[in-house]
Amino acid sequence: HPLRRFLKQFYYGTATVNQDSKDTLLPVGHFGQRTFAFTDESWVAYFTDLVAEWEWVPLPQKLERMGLPASLLETLPMAADGLLLWRTIEQHVKAYLAIFYPTDDSVLSDQEIPLFWNEFETQLNRPWNLPQLGVGSLA
Repeated sequence: HPLRRFLKQFYYGTATVNQDSKDTLLPVGHFGQRTFAFTDESWVAYFTDLVAEWEWVPLPQKLERMGLPASLLETLPMAADGLLLWRTIEQHVKAYLAIFYPTDDSVLSDQEIPLFWNEFETQLNRPWNLPQLGVGSLA
């Protein structure tokens, strides 16, 4: 699949690493909790709150939401360098996707991409509020 072929070079093996890390760090009484001064209840509450408050926000919108003046954002490496990297990656992804998916309809007609998109939207048992699926949202 074209999208899998593209993502594999960046994500190959990360699901296993993340799963193993989650199993080692997150359970009550394991390494993560023992590293910090959390009670069992507060450890669970901490991650429950993190998941409940988490929202997918692309970097440009995240910076915009901060409400900082453009003159200040230009001096912050997270903003200046982050946006440069964001736009570079976005151009690269759009160029690749255009080969296989020139329109939003071509994305939607691929049976696997909507399933892939839905997996992200439902994996935390709460919506991520992802943008509408299309070429632009995949990039």
